[in-house]
Amino acid sequence: MNILSAQNLAKKHGDQSLFDGLTLGLNAGDKLGIIGRNGQGKSTLVRVLAGLEEPDAGDVVHKRGLRISYMEQNPAALDISIADYIRPDGQSLPVGRIREVLSLVGIESEDKLLSQLSGGGLRRASLARALLSEADLLILDEPTNHLDLDAILSLEERLKRFSGALILITHDRYFLDRIVGSILEVDQGRVHRFEGGYSSFLEKKEAMEEQARLAEHKAKRYLSTELEWLRRQPKARGTKQQARIDRIQEVQQRDKYREKKDLKLAGNSSRLGNKILEIHDLAGAVGEETLFSEFSYRFQDGDRVGILGPNGCGKSTMLDIVANRRSPDHGRVVYGETLRIGYFDQMGRDMPPEMRVEDFFKREVGHHTIGTGLSPKELLEAFLFHPSVLYRPLGKLSGGEKRRVLLVSILLNSPNFLILDEPTNDFDIATLTALESYLDSFPGPVITVSHDRWFLDRVARHLFLFRPDRRIQDYVGSASDFLEDRKDAEWLSSNDWSDLSQTAASSAPPVTSPPTSASTVATKGAKMGNKERKELAELPSRIERLEAEIAELESKLSSGESDAEKTAGWGKRHVDANQELENAMERWVELEEIQKSHKG
Repeated sequence: MNILSAQNLAKKHGDQSLFDGLTLGLNAGDKLGIIGRNGQGKSTLVRVLAGLEEPDAGDVVHKRGLRISYMEQNPAALDISIADYIRPDGQSLPVGRIREVLSLVGIESEDKLLSQLSGGGLRRASLARALLSEADLLILDEPTNHLDLDAILSLEERLKRFSGALILITHDRYFLDRIVGSILEVDQGRVHRFEGGYSSFLEKKEAMEEQARLAEHKAKRYLSTELEWLRRQPKARGTKQQARIDRIQEVQQRDKYREKKDLKLAGNSSRLGNKILEIHDLAGAVGEETLFSEFSYRFQDGDRVGILGPNGCGKSTMLDIVANRRSPDHGRVVYGETLRIGYFDQMGRDMPPEMRVEDFFKREVGHHTIGTGLSPKELLEAFLFHPSVLYRPLGKLSGGEKRRVLLVSILLNSPNFLILDEPTNDFDIATLTALESYLDSFPGPVITVSHDRWFLDRVARHLFLFRPDRRIQDYVGSASDFLEDRKDAEWLSSNDWSDLSQTAASSAPPVTSPPTSASTVATKGAKMGNKERKELAELPSRIERLEAEIAELESKLSSGESDAEKTAGWGKRHVDANQELENAMERWVELEEIQKSHKG
């Protein structure tokens, strides 16, 4: 049954067309995801669909009696209590249901006024209000922002069970994949609908891009042929085929397909020395409350670490200590001499509204190239800005755009160690994809706090888990691996991670042991455990080191060295290193097979 129809909707913001000619139908039970760049009109579109804002053209028709519940992204900080706010029209709600929803969104007390809440707190209150209402159509604008991972998983399950229709704006790609049945992409005034979740959208979008590329190629080839025909016609001749000329003009005036510029971000940074950053017996606290303790870790070049834990467990506190912004309550952090930390935190910077972006870069950076040789304009373009943004005042930028400018300023400082605290909260999918691409080639260590599983799976090879016993555990594997392990062990509800192996809180990172020969382990029916995932993650760098060592030994052996004792030592090590390399490669192949069979 159709519950909402939109016909030929159009809306502008100033001179910018947000959408035009949009026709959309929504049936009972439909679950629709809306994606697009920040500032493209997603929130405006759902407000128009909800009847909260008038379109410039077109009509929206609701089924008679349609009950709509809307979670807005930036609710007003009113002087009313949370208790009154989440009960629209003073309706009576079951106490158990209220407690369940408030617990899900992380609100401990109903007594606070909305005006006393942070921006994240206001969003969580707005989400609670929407979830508690009796709705035929639920509209949620970025509901996963400021929720921890367990809350996101609970919300995901709740929305799967929701029998009404759902319109969802989110940058959480797993959320889209698992909940929605179709996706609406808002892109520079155009709106396209794709059936399926996010993975299906990616496939269909790529096919659409390929068709557009082929159509552009055919149009250019056609014009080349036809323009050559025009040039060959005698000027005085009046028998030209007007229809053919009209067709040429029509093709010339087409909307041209523009290939997206792919900047190759090498991710170069300042050179790192042998000692990077070491954490020894670290503890952090707020007041009298200990958040974590007894944590030790030694960072290595190329480390990719994700951090998971509930809100308030001390993740940002640990990052502030590592970044040398606050002192530890116990233990110490040792910094390498060449270390340059780039810290993208949640606090932002002083960004005077009248200051131009270019002047902000001069203040924050003081120079205009990063290790890749890219200029600020090129790096801005890589993170989806038009280069002209350099000359715009900061006050003219949206909140998400300011965060992107801040990220660019941090990268322009040539860091060789990156700390990213909740980068997924304010970035759209396109920006996250650009950041993932940058991190692919960034040579130094990266630590990121995020509750976005897609982003963590993409950028992190192991996790620091903030456990309920206030220890931090080094878990080798992806966020999805961890969730699967926790589910298999029935820890999902208890949140007890104590039996997961390799507790980093009790010791420094282990030295890599020589891998076992492939012949000693049977792969048939084997399951990839945490220990094996750690070994697999470390093998490529071990193989690379052995290959480099063997090449160096061969150079020494062919140097003509006359010292027999030296050459004998080199020769023996050359034999041993080759054997170690062979064992490592065999083990790598074996573990890859185990991983593939487990995933299959």
